Amino acid sequence: MNKKKIVIGVILFLIIGLMVANWYIGNMAERKLEDRITKEMKEADASFKLEYDDLKVNPILAKVTYNNLVLSDEEGTVYIYADKLTTKLSYSDLVELGRAGELKELHTLDINLSNLNLEVYEDMVYAIDFEDIDLNFEGLIPLQHLEKEAQVFSDEKQQLSLAVNGLKLDLPIAFKEMLGSSELEQKFTEVDEISFDISYNPDKKEISVQNYKIDSPLVVANVSEVFHYSGDRLENLTIKDLSGEGDFEFRGNGMQFGEASTVGRYTLGNIKSSSEFNNNLNQRIMKEAPQDIKTAWVESWKNLGEGKADFKLEGFKVELDGQLKERLSYHPLVLMTGIDISEIALDNWEISYSIEDNNMDIDKWKLDSSIIDLDISGDLNINKDNIKLSQINDLEVRIGDLTPNMKMILKRFEMRLGQEFPSDGEDILLELSGPLGKPNIKGLDI
Repeated sequence: MNKKKIVIGVILFLIIGLMVANWYIGNMAERKLEDRITKEMKEADASFKLEYDDLKVNPILAKVTYNNLVLSDEEGTVYIYADKLTTKLSYSDLVELGRAGELKELHTLDINLSNLNLEVYEDMVYAIDFEDIDLNFEGLIPLQHLEKEAQVFSDEKQQLSLAVNGLKLDLPIAFKEMLGSSELEQKFTEVDEISFDISYNPDKKEISVQNYKIDSPLVVANVSEVFHYSGDRLENLTIKDLSGEGDFEFRGNGMQFGEASTVGRYTLGNIKSSSEFNNNLNQRIMKEAPQDIKTAWVESWKNLGEGKADFKLEGFKVELDGQLKERLSYHPLVLMTGIDISEIALDNWEISYSIEDNNMDIDKWKLDSSIIDLDISGDLNINKDNIKLSQINDLEVRIGDLTPNMKMILKRFEMRLGQEFPSDGEDILLELSGPLGKPNIKGLDI
């Protein structure tokens, strides 16, 4: 019994000693850290003011906590507040911080912000609230040489994770009035979750973005991407390949906003898309962007890889009335086509295709609208070196539901050609084959 009491006594003594040491070292680190913050703010002559109720350092947990943190500028245009800011370092980093009051290198970092509020006062007041933000980093960042080495890639593996929960944007009054309902305002201004994981592997020369997620009343998305590169700094970074997959959903569900006679009345529909892709590239990042759309389109065509995609949009509508409708009715394009702009509806737009071994299979390309109906399907062989030499194996284009003015324009075009377009009932039916730059159309001699 006496031995048990001795063992228990030793354990209690060690626990009490550890707690006292933790308290003592923590207090010492708190004083040094507060002195460092005060010194840095004075030396920087910052226009921002940093305040907090108290600062706590827990060496055992390698954790630093700020309560009721406030950051504001002298002009009173920016205000940031958080109930609690908690940072957790590696033990070696915390010892260095307690000893020297600063870090030369950062190895791990966990940050948690609770009830963060950001307000900006300019011409209009903007405010963003976050219930919770978690950021986790593992790797190595040379803090003392960060500015000098910012463009040089590290030789150490890096991992960064971010999770944001309960984001809410407070819109200016003018935007709220335009939306017109609290239900629509919620859809546009609230996000339940944003999160992603980024990893960097210098041995494989690989950067991946995994588990990128957005979950909100209006938008839901899940994306993962991986790319490999060559080069050791941003100025010579070349992307060698890019692969990934993703799903996206926009949920308008028939919500309406706007006034038909002033800015137009808009009905939101739904969008769904999914894709998988795998592209072999040899593309420099730091280079001038193409100066014209044609060049950009040619470059994107050359970078087509393998994969598949599905896209569906439905239920979008714009209604115009009064002076707005009258003013737009005199637009040359409206006069020429005879479009009824009192209600422009995009009922359905579907795209489904796959690419494999330089062959594109268009399973569906369908458009149903108040202006035109279009249905396309077919098979193409892609020549990435010369787009015009790409071959159409077979492609069927069906055009229907033309306005009277559009039919008149079509008749005039047929008179110039000296022949009529092939048709199937009321629809125009074009069957194409041959080179993409100059295809053959069955039933037409052009």
